[in-house]
Amino acid sequence: RTTPTEAEDWAELLLDLTEGAEEPWSLVVADLSKPAFLQPPVPEGTLAPLKNTIPTPDALDVLITAKNFDLKSAVAANAQPDDWLFALVSLQTMEGFLGAGNYGVARMNGGFSARPFLGLAPLDGGMGAHLRRDIRAMLAGRDRLLQDYGELYDEDGIALLWLAPWNGAASLPLTRLDPWFIEICRRIRCVSDGEGFRVMGGGSAAARIDAKAQSGVTGDFWAPVNDAEAKSFSLDARGFSYRVLCRLLFGEGSKRLFRLPPAMIAQSGETDMALVARGVTRGQGKTEGFHERVIPVHRGLLRATIDESTRENLGQIADRQQREIAQIAVALRLGCAVIAKGGGTEKPGKDDYARADPYTSRLETEAEAGFFDTLERRLAEGEAAKIPYLRALIVTAQDLLAEASEAIPCAAHARWRARVRAPAAFRSALWGAKSALADDRDLIFPQKEAANG
Repeated sequence: RTTPTEAEDWAELLLDLTEGAEEPWSLVVADLSKPAFLQPPVPEGTLAPLKNTIPTPDALDVLITAKNFDLKSAVAANAQPDDWLFALVSLQTMEGFLGAGNYGVARMNGGFSARPFLGLAPLDGGMGAHLRRDIRAMLAGRDRLLQDYGELYDEDGIALLWLAPWNGAASLPLTRLDPWFIEICRRIRCVSDGEGFRVMGGGSAAARIDAKAQSGVTGDFWAPVNDAEAKSFSLDARGFSYRVLCRLLFGEGSKRLFRLPPAMIAQSGETDMALVARGVTRGQGKTEGFHERVIPVHRGLLRATIDESTRENLGQIADRQQREIAQIAVALRLGCAVIAKGGGTEKPGKDDYARADPYTSRLETEAEAGFFDTLERRLAEGEAAKIPYLRALIVTAQDLLAEASEAIPCAAHARWRARVRAPAAFRSALWGAKSALADDRDLIFPQKEAANG
């Protein structure tokens, strides 16, 4: 099976899904008994249940701006139809719970959770390569999906949920849906208004899909699943840091925590790919940002998606690498706390250590940059591949400590004492007997360099 390359071919396939009807692909349809794009028929035959006028696409979209402080709400007054279309897709397929009458999508772990997207994409291939790859992988995995979730769905069930009328009172069970259903979660309708249109919305007494018991485990092509807890992964404010991605890809130690989604499983013939992770972090009445990360992956990480022994090997290396980074951060944090204490002999307190936060955050940013590249090289080349990476991080930490020695407040008379004792504390924590780097000092910094470093 091949994906179309021409717009006419795509249009033909889409019309086949709606038995030739064009209304389900139109943004504005005057007849309320017929569906419009991502807008179900209104069985009441009147707009009375949809009493809320939505003024702009950014007021429709998932981003919460009710406090109107930094990012202002409802400012896209000169919006074009495609602005409304994108906002409608975002709302109907990714929104969560926002109070009574405003229910979220089925494919997330709880109303205050977030729908994650984790997968592989070709590094090259031009526009649409990611989409074409995912379609091929979905088609190849259809039989396995039906095997794993056959009792949950109907192979001949509803695929486009906006085709079915919805009065807002009842939910559809998953057993009436195709496993690839494209859902809607809100009652929305675009209505002609002069030369343009206005958008109306209303609440519902129940969620469109009755899937609360699934906790997001719906066979979503892009969602990692925690089998032990029987729930899908939920993105938080940390985004897709290397620590979060390592938990998703490898687990902790020898314990695998998440089942990778089908989108993350390397297909036959795939070589150089990109790991693509995206998601909007949601909370109770708030959002905590859109997070996106794209990481080139090669043989090691690709093989780990289909070979358990490779995954375990990479997971062990990832654990060591995280401990090594954490050790450098511990040393930097101690050095900063000693500065805040003025280099005195008293043990630094919580507030002293808090002074290190801006500097350890910058160190983490540096660690992010080469983490997965170093991980793959350590798998392929051995432990010596870590040397340039860790050496660069240690030098960065030393530079940050020098900067902190000038910037962190301490008593003026103790400034010089702090400048002397902070580097000593840093080195002691970095290379001490209990350090994760204790056996690597001469490897990372040869003897001659170590004497100066």
